[in-house]
Amino acid sequence: MTKVQFLFLLLTLSAQAQQGTLEKQILAKERQGLDSLKTGNLSEFAALTADNAIFIDPHGPAGKAVVLKNTSEFRLNDYTIEDVRFLPLSSKSGLITYKITESGSSHGRQFEATVYVSSIWQQRHGQWQCLFSQETAARPSSPAAAQFGAFEGHTDVGTVLHPGTAAYDPAKQTYAIAGSGENMWFASDAFQFVWKKVSGDVTLSADISFLGSGGEAHRKAVLMVRQSLDRDSPYADVARHGDGLTSLQARDEKGANTSEIQSTMKAPARLRIVKRGDNFYMWVAGQGEEPQYAGGSLHVPMHDPFYVGIGVCAHNKDAVESALFSNVELTNSAPSEAIAKLYSTLETVPLSGDRRVSYVTQGRLFAPFWTADGTALVFHQEARIERIPAAGGQPQTVETSNILDTYEPPLESKLPSDGFHNCFAHLSPDKQQIAFLSYSPDTTGCPEDKDVLLRVVSLADGKVRVLAKFVGGRGTMDAPSWSPDNRQLAFVSYQWLP
Repeated sequence: MTKVQFLFLLLTLSAQAQQGTLEKQILAKERQGLDSLKTGNLSEFAALTADNAIFIDPHGPAGKAVVLKNTSEFRLNDYTIEDVRFLPLSSKSGLITYKITESGSSHGRQFEATVYVSSIWQQRHGQWQCLFSQETAARPSSPAAAQFGAFEGHTDVGTVLHPGTAAYDPAKQTYAIAGSGENMWFASDAFQFVWKKVSGDVTLSADISFLGSGGEAHRKAVLMVRQSLDRDSPYADVARHGDGLTSLQARDEKGANTSEIQSTMKAPARLRIVKRGDNFYMWVAGQGEEPQYAGGSLHVPMHDPFYVGIGVCAHNKDAVESALFSNVELTNSAPSEAIAKLYSTLETVPLSGDRRVSYVTQGRLFAPFWTADGTALVFHQEARIERIPAAGGQPQTVETSNILDTYEPPLESKLPSDGFHNCFAHLSPDKQQIAFLSYSPDTTGCPEDKDVLLRVVSLADGKVRVLAKFVGGRGTMDAPSWSPDNRQLAFVSYQWLP
């Protein structure tokens, strides 16, 4: 290599290193601007923007003042950047382009979008500022992506006699879905599903109304998260039935039977399903109200990616039922690291049937039991003792002098030896059955806030049934946990929500 060639190589390597450093600096500033939109730090966003900057989006060009005004009504929830390209313009300026997939809210409405961004940055007086930025909408990956709004496609899941349909109205941003199918229950499902494939944590909300009078009380309109499109796939959904019953339902493994937790609110106008890790939660709202956490949770192990969407089941293989989904909001993000808050759900469960929420509140409830007439539940909250109708309502404080002491003899010796760590035995009023909590076999003692099973053993034949799975333990039950008619049990389950 000659001296000239060597010097040329050094200059080339130096220029490449300088370009790489410049690209990293400008990309870092671009991310800083995006992060300021996530945190709502408008002063930081303004400092990164030149006074004479020009922004171009599908609405046209705008200056800094207009952009800052619009940004005050804009909040970015999450974003991913890919396909970054860079062109140096000088030693202190450059053009950067990339593809961004983002979700957030603008003027009170949720959005998800994929766009191409091109920005020019320049270092002025030692400070980087954006001079120009343009957004270009990415072309939908397929016609179906444009056709179904926030979703990618639709299909019938399971066996249906009448093919379902789905229509999206871009002007009204509504989804009209018609579905057949015998049921979404037990070990398999049959329904029409409008879906999108995603990963991570998900929140899906919608206003739901049935179209037509309908002939089936248990026709369902659902917000669903589903592992696959197989008819027996694991899933969780929030289902509004034709008669107004609203439930969080789930199949926790492929081919297993569905279980549910029934909400105290009938026929809510707006529903929401929330996935955080492998736990699923239901939120409901009346007309014009903000959604409130409905209580309870169901655990369904799922791996990325999975399906999220909306659907309709006729609950009659020979019929077709329809529902309208409006104000649909879908947000998808990485698992949250926000500090979780404890909620307690007071529930009842029959020996044959499904769990039902009686009361939910933030903080810790414990030691619930039935009143002697079976119409109400009594529980402890902080230093208070409160009473609430078993069917739900508002709790009222009870004087401790009005609470009778209830003694139950030790019953642990009558519990099964079946590989579980069993605690907190409660004898039914007719002395025929024992309800108890089962921990994993490696548990020491009988602690609180663990994964447990609520089980019942028959003293006549030793048969054991599982009534519920939840997070609980010490404090979940008290005596008498049984209703006076021997048909139901009361307990508290615990949830942690960010």
